[in-house]
Amino acid sequence: MSARNPSSLCDILGQLVMGVSVANSKPDLYDAVAKHLPLLIPADRVSIALATADDTELEVIALEGLADTLQQGVRLPCNSRTLVGDCWQRQIPQMATISENSPYQDLVVLAKQGLMVAMSAPLITSTRRLGTLNIATTCADLYGESELELLAQVSAMVSATIERLDSIYHSQVTMERHRRYAERLEILNEMGRRLSTAKTEESTFHTVAEAIEHVLEAERVSYVVPNPGGQSCQIFALTGNDVIPKAHSFPLEGSGIAAVLAADRPMAFPDLAAAAYREHAMLVSQGLRMGWSVPIHMNGSTVGILNAATKITWPFPEDALTLLSALGGFMETTLERISAQREVETTLQQMEYRAFHDSLTDLPNRYWLDRTLRSDLQQHSVDHTRLAVLFVDLDGFKEVNDSLSHSIGDRLLCAVAQRLQEQLPADGEIARMGGDEFIVILRNVQSNDDVSDVGQQLLNALAPPFFIQDQPIQVRGSLGMSLFPDHGETPDELLKHADLAMYAAKAGGRNRVQMYSRPMSERLQERIELEQSLQQAIARDELFLMFQPQIEMATGQICALEALVRWRHPERGLLSPGLFIPIAEEIGQIGDITAWVLNRSLQTLAALRSHHPDLYVSVNISAQDLLEPLRLQQHIQSALEQYQLPGTALELELTESVFFQHASTVEGTIDRWRQQGIRLAIDDFGTGFSSLNYLLCLTIDTLKIDRAFVTSIQDNQRTQGVVETIVSLGNTLHMTCVAEGVEETSQLMKLKELGCCKVQGYLLSKPMMADQLLEFLARNSSEGLNSLLAMHSVSSSGKPL
Repeated sequence: MSARNPSSLCDILGQLVMGVSVANSKPDLYDAVAKHLPLLIPADRVSIALATADDTELEVIALEGLADTLQQGVRLPCNSRTLVGDCWQRQIPQMATISENSPYQDLVVLAKQGLMVAMSAPLITSTRRLGTLNIATTCADLYGESELELLAQVSAMVSATIERLDSIYHSQVTMERHRRYAERLEILNEMGRRLSTAKTEESTFHTVAEAIEHVLEAERVSYVVPNPGGQSCQIFALTGNDVIPKAHSFPLEGSGIAAVLAADRPMAFPDLAAAAYREHAMLVSQGLRMGWSVPIHMNGSTVGILNAATKITWPFPEDALTLLSALGGFMETTLERISAQREVETTLQQMEYRAFHDSLTDLPNRYWLDRTLRSDLQQHSVDHTRLAVLFVDLDGFKEVNDSLSHSIGDRLLCAVAQRLQEQLPADGEIARMGGDEFIVILRNVQSNDDVSDVGQQLLNALAPPFFIQDQPIQVRGSLGMSLFPDHGETPDELLKHADLAMYAAKAGGRNRVQMYSRPMSERLQERIELEQSLQQAIARDELFLMFQPQIEMATGQICALEALVRWRHPERGLLSPGLFIPIAEEIGQIGDITAWVLNRSLQTLAALRSHHPDLYVSVNISAQDLLEPLRLQQHIQSALEQYQLPGTALELELTESVFFQHASTVEGTIDRWRQQGIRLAIDDFGTGFSSLNYLLCLTIDTLKIDRAFVTSIQDNQRTQGVVETIVSLGNTLHMTCVAEGVEETSQLMKLKELGCCKVQGYLLSKPMMADQLLEFLARNSSEGLNSLLAMHSVSSSGKPL
C-alpha cells in the first residue's frame, strides 16, 4: 500500500464509505464491501462469513475474487480449527501465512489456489458477534500491521452499519406496530440518509434532533456529555428551548443525568414535575411536562446522554422511549462510523507521513524531496525564476560512528538536522537523503551570492561543538550547490551536480562551499574510471613495490627498507600512491592493497635476509585498516608464517591521527603486535596535533621526522629546534629517530650534529625495485655510508664524505 498515492487511497476509502453508508440491506452492504475493499487493501480474495442463528457455524455469504471449494454458501463449524473460526471466537484481528501445512483447515484449502497470506477481522455489534471480514493475497510480503489495523477499522465501520441496518429494521417494525407513526417513517429514512453522510458529532446530533422534534413533537432536544473526572457534565449540543444553554456545565450529583448514567439504560420521565432533579425543575418552569433520556455508547462505554422534552403528554411514554432509543441507536452507529472513518483517515495520514519522512530525524526524506522538487521545478519553469539545490555532507561523521558508536552518531545526526533547520530562510526546506547527507531547497533565488551566503551560514552553524551525552563532538561539513535552470532542469540533474560540487568541496580541503561547474562532471568520469581500474589492479598485476633504504648514521649500514607501493596504469602510466590510496580508502579496497603489500614486502625481505639477517621492512598501515583489526592481524600473521619470518622482521608505520580516531582499537592491537616482536613507527611525526600522551602509554620503536622539517633544517633555527626536541624526546623515551627526505649533504650533516640516529632520502638512495636491492645491499655492506654518498651526491668541498 505504501507504493500507492495517498490521495487515491482516500478516494477509494470514500467510495467504500459511501457504498457502505447507502446500503439499504445487508446483502447490498456485503456486496459493496466485497467490491471496494480490494481497492483499499490489495487482495485476490475477499469474503464475509456470518455466524448462523445458533452460533454453531460460519457461512460464506459474500465473496469476491478467487474461489474453489470455499465458495459462497459454504459453512464452517465455529469450533473447528479455522482462521475465521479462531477470529470469531477470540474477537481480535488475525493475520496468518497460508500453506498446505497450516494448522488452519481453511488456509490449507486456500493454499491450493496460490494464496500466500490471509487476514481476518471480527464483525461485532454491541449485542452479538456477527462473523468475520476476510481477505487473502498471492503476494507473500504485501500485508503488515498497518494493513491489519486498516482491515480492523473497516470491519468496525461495517459492524456499525450492520447495527444501523438492524436498528432501522427494529425501528420500522415498531413504527409499523403503531400506525399513528406511519407518516413519520419518511422522516426517519431521510434522517438515515443524512446520517450516512454526516462527518461530525455536531451534524449527527442536529440530524437526529430534527427527527425527534418531528416524531415526538419535542420542544427541546439536547446531548449531554460527562466531563473528565466524572463529577460534572456539559451540554454539548442543543435545539429548541435554551433554558439550560449549550456549553452549560452542572454537577452530576442530584441530577437526572446522573440517574440515567447509573442505570445505563433508556429512562422515561412521564412527569418532569414529579422528579426531584434540579434540571427538571428548570424545564418545568418553561412549560415542559414530559422527558426521555437515552445513553449513547461507543465501544462499550457511555459517551453521552440524548435527551428530549415535550409540552404535551404522550399517552404511551414507553413507546416514545422505544422510539427515542431507536433514534439513539442511529446516533450511536453514526458516531461509531465517524470515529472509525477518522481512525482510517488518521492511519492513512500516518502512513503517508512515514512514507515521506525520515524515521530518525523526522525530516522529509528522499521520496518527499523528489516529489517536491519536481513540483517546484514545474512552477519555476512557468514563473521563469531560479531555484537552488544545496547538498550538505558531514566531514568526519564515519569516524564518530566507528569510534563512539552508531547510537551517538544517530543523536548527532538529529542535532545536526535541528541546527540546519534553524538556519534556513523562509523559502527554504531541508530533507535527509540518508546517512550524513542533507539536501536544502532554496526557492526564488535572486543571485549566486545569495545561495553562497546561505550555504556558508549552514556550515557556520556546524562549527560550535555538539554535546551528545555531555560529550563534545566536533563535526564540520562540505556543501555543494547547483542552480535551476543553469545547471540542470530535472531533479536528477540538479541533485547529481550538487553532489559533484560537494565532492569538489571535500577535495578542496573540506568545510567549504562549492558551486557546480561543468569540469566537475568530467573529473567525476575520470574518477569513476580510475575506481573501476583500481578494483582490477591487483588481479592484473599492475601494482608493484619499490624499496627505500634507511641508513644508520653511526655505522653507515642499511638497517631497514621502507616498502612503497606504486601503480602502473595501462593507459595513464605510473601513478603515485598519493593519487590512488585515498580512492582505495574511500571505496573500501585499502585492506586488499595492504594485504598485498605485506605479502610482497615480506616475500622480498625473506630472500634478502639470508645475507642480511638483521634487515627488516617497514610497511605503511592506513587508518582504514584499523577499522578491521582482526582482518589486518590475519594478513600480518599469514605473511610472517608463509615466509618463516619473526615479528622483528616487520615494522608498521602509523600516522599520529590514528591514535585519535581509533584510540581504543589501536591500544589492544599494538599489544598483540608487541607480543609478536613487531616494530611500531610513527610516520610524519610532528605534523599532527597531539598531546603526545600516547607516546607514554604505548610502546613505540621509531619516530619518523617529517621531510618538511628536513628541507629547511640547515638554515632555519626554529626548524633545527623542533628536530632537536624530537631527537631529545626519542632518546628520553628510548625511541629511534629516522629523518625522511634527506636530499642534500648539508641536511645530512646537520641531522648528524643534532644526534639523529637514522636517515633516508634521495641523497643516499632513491626507491628501487626488488631486483636492485641485493647488489645495493652488498655494496653498502663493503663500503658503507661514504660509498652511498659518492654515488648520489658530492659535498660542498667537492669531496665525498
